[in-house]
Amino acid sequence: METVSAKASRRSWARLIQKVYEVDPLICEKCGHEIRVIAVIINPGECKH
Repeated sequence: METVSAKASRRSWARLIQKVYEVDPLICEKCGHEIRVIAVIINPGECKH
């Protein structure tokens, strides 16, 4: 379960992205449902290409 401070931090980040790019990064553009953050990738080598 996500803590209150983690949720507030995620929403703050989302508001910044929304302001800069004029899109809501927490809403799926295809279906309109809320997107959950399940991981943060710090090392680009961890991504599959």
